[in-house]
Amino acid sequence: MADSLAKGKEEIYRSIPDMVLIDHEQALDFIENAHLALRWMLVSAERSFDAALRAIRLGVFAYLPQPVDEAAMAAALEESCAHQGENARRVSALRDRLARELSRRGLPAWVSVATPLGAEELAGLEDVSVLVGRRSGGEMDALLSRGFHRCVDATHPYAVQATREIGAACARAGVPLRRLLRPEGGEEGLRVDSPEEAARLLAGREGNILLATGAKELPAFAALEPARLFPRVLPSEESVAACRRAGIPSRNIIALYGPFTQRLNEALMEQYHIRFLVTKDGGEAGGFREKAAAALAAGVELVVIRRPRDRGEGLEDILAWFQADKEEAEWK
Repeated sequence: MADSLAKGKEEIYRSIPDMVLIDHEQALDFIENAHLALRWMLVSAERSFDAALRAIRLGVFAYLPQPVDEAAMAAALEESCAHQGENARRVSALRDRLARELSRRGLPAWVSVATPLGAEELAGLEDVSVLVGRRSGGEMDALLSRGFHRCVDATHPYAVQATREIGAACARAGVPLRRLLRPEGGEEGLRVDSPEEAARLLAGREGNILLATGAKELPAFAALEPARLFPRVLPSEESVAACRRAGIPSRNIIALYGPFTQRLNEALMEQYHIRFLVTKDGGEAGGFREKAAAALAAGVELVVIRRPRDRGEGLEDILAWFQADKEEAEWK
């Protein structure tokens, strides 16, 4: 702990901690000038959109407005600590576990991720090259033309359009394709078929809504009063901008990188007086179990958007497919 920015900077450069909690009016300038890739947690009285956007650009993990609820602070700290040892449980956990296992087995792979946040989880893996950015069908064609022998669709269970485009691109290129599918999380909650159905369901009911459906689904809730909506989105410029376009008040935007523990979910529900939680079934990797348990403990009604029909294979089957290819190549 330091009682000034100067002493704090000295201590940070001396110890290079895993996480830094900073509460100071010049915190953003301090973080920008530190030039260190640390997990910054910022407590601030500044509630403007520009300040929040700047914090995201600087890589701030959690932006907590004052006055800070003690339970929310404790839960955020716990979440940050848990993050250090639980990266495999992120939303993209199966994809990341596949990449790590391929690296361990000496099987070179290219991994395509949508955002720089996804790339962070794969940094430094031997024999793994990471491509960042969403790709059109034509761009997928160009990528597959580089001579890839196999392709795995490891996209989110709800990314139906991406799965179609990957399948079409592989068919055009003649590249064998497998679908890596995560198990479902359970049967808890009231099930609906789409974000639009969830919005219609909640239109005639009172109470704040925690939206854990992703920034791309916000237009489905446009008919609801924005002041009721508390979207929890990735801490990226794109996600926060989507919230702004949807008319979400700045104080309602929860920009954090999950998945989250049950305790943090409960703390957020308590702090924002949540009455309904709308989520997708991302399975264990997407933290569905923790969300469902938190909703039950907090007395929050859980609304779950059903998964689209999908077929695929588990991680071990996909790895066996790659291993067989390696052994065949070695035999030849």
